[in-house]
Amino acid sequence: MKNMKNSIPFYQKIERICLNKYPNEWVAPSIILKISSKNKTKSVIRVLVSIIVFLLLTALVIRDFVNYYSDEFELKRILLSALLLAIFSDVSLPTLFLHLNYMKTNKNEAYEIKNKIIIKRKNGNETIYNFDEIDTIYLYQSNAGRRTLWSAYHFMEINLKSGEMLYLTSLLHSSDFETILKKNMDLSYYKITNRLFPVFVIA
Repeated sequence: MKNMKNSIPFYQKIERICLNKYPNEWVAPSIILKISSKNKTKSVIRVLVSIIVFLLLTALVIRDFVNYYSDEFELKRILLSALLLAIFSDVSLPTLFLHLNYMKTNKNEAYEIKNKIIIKRKNGNETIYNFDEIDTIYLYQSNAGRRTLWSAYHFMEINLKSGEMLYLTSLLHSSDFETILKKNMDLSYYKITNRLFPVFVIA
């Protein structure tokens, strides 16, 4: 297990969620997690919106710079355009990078959770993990709420006792991992919330 006190930086908040409320004979409902058109539609829309707005603002700034040498140049307008581009870049670029990061993380992967086991399928291979093999679960999410295009991106990191780690990103499902942890797994976990930044998978 990670030393939580030493590994959590100032911009993150950690909360331990204790579950394990069902008896040993409890049979959890199964769920299949994979990147599908339905699951990534909302994410793709966010990415497209961010790219379109970013390109429009970039074109606006370029136009104002071109007009720098003409009589139509206005310093206030070019500064405003540059400011808008800088502000939106802080929102749109993380969304694009997050999407690519999550796509790379779960490329060609699918997970099935049922009967206290996790089945990982990748490139035709299948690996089964029992819940007993799990050491710690971390749920990483953003604290930005609905204020940013990247706030819906989050992922679950499952640390196994063998040292192996599984990364399940929000592109694998249309719900949220807190619901899955409570409904399909009933396992305690650490919820780590980034106060300032989006959550990238660094495997």
